[in-house]
Order: sequence, then structure tokens, then C-alpha cells
Amino acid sequence: MDDDYTAFSVVGLKQVLKGLDANELDKIFLAEDADAAIREQLIEKCKECHIDVVSVSDMDRLGRMAGIDVGAAVAGSPKVNTDL
Repeated sequence: MDDDYTAFSVVGLKQVLKGLDANELDKIFLAEDADAAIREQLIEKCKECHIDVVSVSDMDRLGRMAGIDVGAAVAGSPKVNTDL
């Protein structure tokens, strides 16, 4: 996956959890070096919500992919509206 992928609607744990609760996310991207407790929490929540989890090698790479200057543990991509 290219580091310049920036189709994320949310970045960060709180925003991703809000997006999952609101059923607004298609999938999440989770850094492999994120805190284990965060990873477990998100993986469980995604199972409950039937959301795919895409693994990214590290937080720095995910931050670059999200277009921010710092690392990111998690980011979410929005659902695409197909009701046109």
C-alpha cells in the first residue's frame, strides 16, 4: 500500500470509535505497533460492527498515509454512499 493514501474520514482512537458507533466507517487501518490494549479494543469493536481491519506496518507510516506529521495508531475510511 502506498504511503500517500489519504482517503480517511477520521484519524485517532476517539474519532474512530465515534465513527464506528455512528456506522460511518467502511474499514479501519490499524498500526501494528499501536498499544496492545488499543489494538484489542478496536479489533473487538470491529468484529461487533462487521468492519474490516487493515494492518499497517507502523504508526509513522499510518500517519503519513493519513497526511499528518505525526504517527497514528488508527484511522478510518468512510462508507461510500451508493444511493445515487
